[in-house]
Amino acid sequence: AKAALENMLKETEYKALLSQINPHFLFNCLNTIGRVALTEEAYQTQELIYAISDILRSLLKHTEKIILR
Repeated sequence: AKAALENMLKETEYKALLSQINPHFLFNCLNTIGRVALTEEAYQTQELIYAISDILRSLLKHTEKIILR
């Protein structure tokens, strides 16, 4: 019972942190940084920015499926 309660607390804290991030603002910022990297021909930087964006988008879509231990 204690472990289940601790897990629920961790999940709640995680969801609270995610809800503090405004996804629209975050993705606009990442997209802008990626475009600047593209114009500067910093292709690896552009790829990294878009990879981070994809990871965050996936996390935000699947928050109810994440189990913290």
